[in-house]
Amino acid sequence: MALAAAHNALPIALLAVLGGLLIPVLCSTCVDSRDVLFTYLTVLDLGVLAVTMLRRWRALDVLAFVGKWALFAGGMGSSTPRPRCCRRHCGRAVSSWSSC
Repeated sequence: MALAAAHNALPIALLAVLGGLLIPVLCSTCVDSRDVLFTYLTVLDLGVLAVTMLRRWRALDVLAFVGKWALFAGGMGSSTPRPRCCRRHCGRAVSSWSSC
């Protein structure tokens, strides 16, 4: 984000926010960690807030808002326990992850 703000490059900032929003999805370990997710999203939003105050990029605000609420909906979605999804995500070869 700092690189995007320094070079006035909105596409780099959009990719940074999109990547930041995809990290919780790609690194999911099938453990219910809503507090960690919401803390991470708060830190990500503070970075977006700082850059948008500096550059006034509304597209960055919209992407962060939509992505955050999509992750909120996914994190708070269903209260039913998930099936054994850790085998699908982590596989049997990775035995060092305590959550798998």
